[in-house]
Amino acid sequence: MVLALLFAARTTIAYQFQSVAAVGPLLVGSVISDFATLGALIGCYMLPGVALAFPGGMLDQRFGGRKILMFGLSLMAAGGGLMAVGGAEFLFFGRILSGSGAAILNVVLARAVGSWFAPGELAGVMGAFVASWPLGVALALVTLPAVMVSSGWTALSLAALAPTLICLVLLGLFYKDGPEGKIVSSIDRRPRLSRQEFQLATIAGVIWGLYNVTYVVLVASLPEFFAQRGYAMAQAAAISSILGWALLVFLPVGGYVAQRIGSATLMLSACFLLIAAGSLLLAVTDWTVTAMSILVVAIGLPAGAIMALPAQILPPAQRPVGMGLYFTIFYLAMAALPGAAGVVREAADKVNAPILFAGGTIMLAWGAVLILDRLRRPGATIAAPAA
Repeated sequence: MVLALLFAARTTIAYQFQSVAAVGPLLVGSVISDFATLGALIGCYMLPGVALAFPGGMLDQRFGGRKILMFGLSLMAAGGGLMAVGGAEFLFFGRILSGSGAAILNVVLARAVGSWFAPGELAGVMGAFVASWPLGVALALVTLPAVMVSSGWTALSLAALAPTLICLVLLGLFYKDGPEGKIVSSIDRRPRLSRQEFQLATIAGVIWGLYNVTYVVLVASLPEFFAQRGYAMAQAAAISSILGWALLVFLPVGGYVAQRIGSATLMLSACFLLIAAGSLLLAVTDWTVTAMSILVVAIGLPAGAIMALPAQILPPAQRPVGMGLYFTIFYLAMAALPGAAGVVREAADKVNAPILFAGGTIMLAWGAVLILDRLRRPGATIAAPAA
């Protein structure tokens, strides 16, 4: 029941985030002026995370998860309501307000999952939990364009707002803090991480950020890449979307595999090297089917193991603040590096340049895995404790 509530809340974030992108071309000329404004409107949802992820962790530590979950959902709901008013100023302010709530919520949701499950179970649980994001994106793509076409922007905004309001009610009625959340709230409110805790949380955040950048850059660059290889644009987009749909299957599978292996270092190293190899094969050879098969399988497998890292490497009392730092690094990477891939594409004037860029970022993530292994327990692997 608890995991279902937390899963639904994160699905709601993805659904609200995708609500603009899902109907982007329909907005230009009717609600907003041009595609540049559309891009800014899509991107500003993530921007507050750079500033608010760490404070969100501190609020979680100070007041407990339930109150901050309700606060984050309330901000999302308020922002969604403002967007229904229409007009550029309401759209941007509402989007930023919603993104602020989502940034805080993201931190608390991940920490809350860790408070309800034993460390040895977390890789499997997190694998299922992170599947909430592609599910929310897919649901938005399936449902919202039809609403926009038939009823317009106000109706779409209210449709995007409805899941947030439902989650707000459900969490208010049924959610309670896990045992560790109660310990954190009542006994230990240390706001500071030790030096080692700071290093561990930072490097774990680097791994999560670089992994997500790799995925985002691949998905964004593949349509153009396949179009240049002779596919029609519709076919190119359909082939590229396989990476997204595959996540719904391989995210929970990867979490289960990581749990069975019991070593995050081994699991992440194998997956990251496979992603790098698939990217290289796709970019510089004609082995398209082989390369895409590798990427489709490997891209979703590591997520559960990565999301389980903060709960496995930090003591319970420091997980809220540590998770805030973890997500701050994630938001910084997501804000800066996809744009850098675009710069590389322009400078090289090659459609395969972003794919090679993605291969480079996942190799950097592998380096971070090895550093984390060394910092946590010199000479040993980062092993998930036995369930």
